[in-house]
Amino acid sequence: MGCMASSQRISVLTSPSQSSWPETGVKGETIVAALVRLDDEIAKCEKAQPAARLAVVTAEMESIQQEIKTFEESTNTSAMNKEAYAKTLHQLFVNLDIYRRPMLASENEDFIANVNRKEMRRLELSWLRTRYSELQRERRTLHAQILRTRSLYSQLQQLIESLWKESSRPGTPLEGALSRARALRDALSGVGARLRAAVEYAHAAVRLLDDALPAWKLTNVGKYALHS
Repeated sequence: MGCMASSQRISVLTSPSQSSWPETGVKGETIVAALVRLDDEIAKCEKAQPAARLAVVTAEMESIQQEIKTFEESTNTSAMNKEAYAKTLHQLFVNLDIYRRPMLASENEDFIANVNRKEMRRLELSWLRTRYSELQRERRTLHAQILRTRSLYSQLQQLIESLWKESSRPGTPLEGALSRARALRDALSGVGARLRAAVEYAHAAVRLLDDALPAWKLTNVGKYALHS
């Protein structure tokens, strides 16, 4: 943000001829008001840390894209649509009478497990594509936020340059310190965004495990009942 440098420069505004914001700003806005407004808008834009989040989103999209590519290389996903595929699986089990013959299902456990694995992979691919579309939308939003922040910084810089030349501008040492502090803040924001994403992934994995445990228990109970 431009908070430190902006507050420093406001205190030295004395020229009546420079009391209005240039034509690129809000009509009738004073220089002090423009500095305060730009500083406030930059702070609001950077509060969400879009650049740090964009790095996490981009990394996840690359990972998902690789997963989709690997799946598509090993599976003919265009052979049939979702509805036809589901009907085919259902008809397969109906023809084998597996729904009403648990013993037959137990005897052909490997075959059924293989079919289930393929279906799970198909569902996984569908989820990956949905997730990829969600991330694409989020990435576009983040890009817009970053461009907005850059535009505000550019306006702030133009305002400052319209008031002072580079050699006579006060607070120049503070600007260097502010740039270093901003770089450190951005680095910490990137680490924080990655840690938050890791926590979200861990929570999602725990929720999926909680959902899967009842099904696994029922499977074990069914096997015990069939063999007893």
